Amino acid sequence: MKTTADQVRAGQYIEVEGKSVRVLGVRPHNGGVRITVELTGDEGTVPVGFWSRAGTRLRVLPA
Repeated sequence: MKTTADQVRAGQYIEVEGKSVRVLGVRPHNGGVRITVELTGDEGTVPVGFWSRAGTRLRVLPA
């Protein structure tokens, strides 16, 4: 399901660079939104934030 960045909510999973990541939080930031997601790598699980335009379409995945 595709939705815009400003409609994404904490707890949902979105696709980022081909991977399914869990959204930890979304907040307004500089005319867009700052989305914090949970990434898992060699060092364990870490929160990573990125900025997106509010109208950018993101792919929301089933939990």
